[in-house]
Amino acid sequence: AFNGCSGLTSIDIPESVTSIGNRAFNGCSGLTSIDIPESVTSIGNYAFNGCSGLNSIDIPESVTSIGGWAFYDCKNLTSIKLNWEDDGILKFNSVWFIDLNKVTLYIPDGEKENYQEKDWVCNNTQSMLKVTLLINDEKYGKIKGDVNVIPNTIEIYTAIPNEHYHFVEWEGVSNTENPLEITVTENFELKAIFAIDQHTITLKGDNCTFSGSGEYEYGKTVKIEAKPNTGYHFIKWSDNNTDNPREIEVTKDLELEAVFEQHISEILPSKPATCTTDGLSEGLKCSVCGVILKEPETIKALGHTYGDPTFIWTDYSKAVASFVCTKDNDTQNINGVITSDTTLAPTFDKEGELTYTATFTFNGKPYTDTKKQVLEKLKPQGGDDPTPTNELSQNPQYKVWGYNGVVYIETENTDSQIQIFDLNGRLIKSQSLTSSHTEIIINNKGVVVVVIDKTSYKVAL
Repeated sequence: AFNGCSGLTSIDIPESVTSIGNRAFNGCSGLTSIDIPESVTSIGNYAFNGCSGLNSIDIPESVTSIGGWAFYDCKNLTSIKLNWEDDGILKFNSVWFIDLNKVTLYIPDGEKENYQEKDWVCNNTQSMLKVTLLINDEKYGKIKGDVNVIPNTIEIYTAIPNEHYHFVEWEGVSNTENPLEITVTENFELKAIFAIDQHTITLKGDNCTFSGSGEYEYGKTVKIEAKPNTGYHFIKWSDNNTDNPREIEVTKDLELEAVFEQHISEILPSKPATCTTDGLSEGLKCSVCGVILKEPETIKALGHTYGDPTFIWTDYSKAVASFVCTKDNDTQNINGVITSDTTLAPTFDKEGELTYTATFTFNGKPYTDTKKQVLEKLKPQGGDDPTPTNELSQNPQYKVWGYNGVVYIETENTDSQIQIFDLNGRLIKSQSLTSSHTEIIINNKGVVVVVIDKTSYKVAL
């Protein structure tokens, strides 16, 4: 590639190069220095033949093959650094230097005995010093510089951070400069400390307060929020994002401004309470963002207010009390419990009266209503003649007679009600028939009226 370029004085071989070909720099007599990168694995025949300007060369450990006469006729070459700790990997033609007796070979520390066994090693062989290069984390970066160093030489070490990391300091030396220039006089460890990049998030804006401003590591997810002052609502960030709060991934220094506007009030109409449902007072909201500016207050349900009941009798055995709410006309119908009592017994001269009482309970309060039933005048058996008789009645269902203060009744109808009155209409006794033959003792003698199923019988005792 550069064969015969005598005017070439120096060259940087890129790390993408893996092989220096045959006669690559043949006859480059003006070349005074060359840096062979660790990517190179082979050096071809006559690669540096005739490079008389070279006085030293550093062959990296990555090189496993050196061709014949690679450094032939390098008349001023006096120093060669060999970096193989495993020297058995090297394959080369032994005729690669013009005169090894003029050259000092520098080999890794502790490898002198192994190298002296090689037939191509000269008598002037010296061990190099070992610089152990360390980093606090391999993913953070690397160190560029020689690990095998000729004693008392000045070496330069450069800490190269990976993307999104930065160099912090050296450990093992007091100097914190980067690149580091140091005279190596002994074996030692050199450690580079790297750290992930830090970026600043700056939030600004009027009529609000912020959370999330600060300094963060690269790649960190940060939650930021702009909280509006009273009377304002959020519109957007300066990058036109409308999320608030929002999450951002930190990749660089970032400044964001929050934009706010004043609320525009809109009335939330009130809702009246009813007997059974709660109501709401009037409220306010922003017509733009929907934020509630004045929370409506709950108005408790009013509850029913019922007036006096209306009583409805369907017959003497059923009555209903109807309660109507004065606010919403809600109606509650309550069935009553019916009882009866004869308030005025019928006589042969006038009608009687039977009173039915309906009792109701509503909302813990009792109510009553009554209904009157007229009882027909008493009628003697066999016609209107009220003359007492002890003869049996001629009613086909009942046989009724009296004797010695006792009323006797015989019948097959045992579910009838019996009432016995004196001639003044006063009730003496009332009971139900219990058998086909019933005897009712009356504690006085005279004439009584026996009423069975609205049929009256005048009986002498």
